[in-house]
Amino acid sequence: MDNPLISVIVPAYNAEKSITKCIFSLLRQNIKESYKIIIVNDGSTDDTLTEIKSFKDNPKISIIDKKNEGVSIARNTALKNVNSKFVTFVDSDDFVDSNFLVDLYSGFKDAKDVDLTISGFRKLNTNNKLLEEYKFSNVTRSAEDVISLLLNETGPQGYLWNKMFRTSIIKKYSLLLDPKIFMAEDLLFCIQYLKFSKKVRVSNYCDYNYVQDSNSMNGGLSFTKNNRRYKKIFNNYFFALNKILNEIKNNPKKYSLAIINVKARLAREYSIFLRLLLLNNDKNKKLQKEVYWQAYKLKRYVFKSKSIPVSKKMFFACTIYCPHLVHISDEARFSWERN
Repeated sequence: MDNPLISVIVPAYNAEKSITKCIFSLLRQNIKESYKIIIVNDGSTDDTLTEIKSFKDNPKISIIDKKNEGVSIARNTALKNVNSKFVTFVDSDDFVDSNFLVDLYSGFKDAKDVDLTISGFRKLNTNNKLLEEYKFSNVTRSAEDVISLLLNETGPQGYLWNKMFRTSIIKKYSLLLDPKIFMAEDLLFCIQYLKFSKKVRVSNYCDYNYVQDSNSMNGGLSFTKNNRRYKKIFNNYFFALNKILNEIKNNPKKYSLAIINVKARLAREYSIFLRLLLLNNDKNKKLQKEVYWQAYKLKRYVFKSKSIPVSKKMFFACTIYCPHLVHISDEARFSWERN
């Protein structure tokens, strides 16, 4: 298939248990237009490549086998091989409904000057039990409005897999994922893309099934005790959020709401990081003070944000003004859960 309308990029690393289900869900798409599935085996050490190669004779599938360099470089490798008009992404441990491509593509036909489409998704646990469903209203919005929306904690977020992009914008502005970032690298990519876009179509379709694994990097942001990776994960997340802020802060009039949202997110994540430092009995008092100060100096953005519920604002305030009281509560919670 030389010139498909849509390319679907699937990075895969040690996904032998899920990749077949993922691929079958993509092959069962109801869309009439042509599409190509580009699967990138990112140096898997299990039988992922064997599972992928069982589909090698299917004309819809293209396989790239490379050494392990991380999901961002895997996606970038595929992007450099895309020759379609549109491109979307699917993660190897997830699966999609049969109208996934139909619904994302339809957004480009519903309104003029649309450069990005966004749909809802379901969050499942590893037993495929539904945890939550995220549906959004049908609306066409400006790209700058959607930057704020993606930074809104209750919005469609910066995931790549519930969106469809115009390849021409990615190619024209040489947009790639930053390989130094493994937290919110997709959100950063989306915001960089939106800076060169006109309109975005958000739909109420819900065709993507996101399987949440507590061992994933995003799971590392969860509030858990004795997670050895939490410092590395949070520091990378702060680095990503600050890069996002640098993308928009020089135009405060255009991105005023987005700036509030990203600074509010930074403040709340610093407060969570502080709680984790205390919970894990971290001895670095200098680090604790620095993290506390970062949360404290950004506190007004949490209170200004319209996307954060009052209950979360109140808990944030407790963490800032009574951190040791919150720590006692955290210790009691984990002690109760152990028993």
